Amino acid sequence: METKGSRKNPYTMSEYNNKLSMNQWYGGWVWNGEDLIYHSQSPLLSYSGLCERSNPVPIGIYSEMQQLDIWIGGWVGSSPDVSYYSASGTQYDSYLGNTNNDPWPWAIYDEMLSNGIWEGGWVQDDNELPRYMQNFPLTFDLGNGCGCCGDSGSSGSGSGSGSSNSGCDGSGSGSGSGSDSGGGNEPGGEAQGCSISAGNYNAGTITLVIHSFVYIGELYINWTAGNTIGQNGLSNVSISIRLYDSVVHFQDNNMYAIWEDAYELSIHGSFTVICGLEEYRYILNGGSFTIPGEYHQ
Repeated sequence: METKGSRKNPYTMSEYNNKLSMNQWYGGWVWNGEDLIYHSQSPLLSYSGLCERSNPVPIGIYSEMQQLDIWIGGWVGSSPDVSYYSASGTQYDSYLGNTNNDPWPWAIYDEMLSNGIWEGGWVQDDNELPRYMQNFPLTFDLGNGCGCCGDSGSSGSGSGSGSSNSGCDGSGSGSGSGSDSGGGNEPGGEAQGCSISAGNYNAGTITLVIHSFVYIGELYINWTAGNTIGQNGLSNVSISIRLYDSVVHFQDNNMYAIWEDAYELSIHGSFTVICGLEEYRYILNGGSFTIPGEYHQ
């Protein structure tokens, strides 16, 4: 259990008002309806956000959180002069992660991911090799965000085909071509340097924010052997998502991929999850993925 007053274990409004009335408020996160707000010991200071790079915590509030032992990592300072401070208080410069020569330590990537503020970048993996970890951008569909829900194991459909497993992962599939580069339908043209062997890959992460609470998932891409351009013999692609938190379950997954260029996919579609008695639909548009070189034929 996280320390009381931290962002992952906030006070209720009644607890906050109680402590305030008894002059015992020393600072902490407070759950106010659908928002989490940090209320400082000083009545003039408060903060609302996820401690992300675009909305960093002022240095004074960061120092107070450190003293209260409720800092869990985040960006601190005034834009654009910000630094990342880990949960232990170690400072990291903002240029990290921009190139494969300056990757983030894996532990910091994992911390940012857990806090819902990973925005993509280079990371040093377990084998001490640099790897780019995407963060796929999601848009919450406000028109489909409430109401009671049915079985979390139901199937979904849309462009391509979609299905989900009971529990907390889902998958969808579909393939198509967005271009005729590389020879079109000419005999042998579309196979020249643009075919791949079967494989799968952890393409990156997704972040769901529900009532200011963060839920994390990973997006996996699986593909069959085939071509990546033209119209014939295309590799078939399936997309699966696994959520870390068992509180959130899949209702359906209508994700699909299109071959945009040699070895390059664009990822589209939507998926719906259940949290409590409500359902939330998320849309992904513009996500992209390039098949790693070891699968090129």
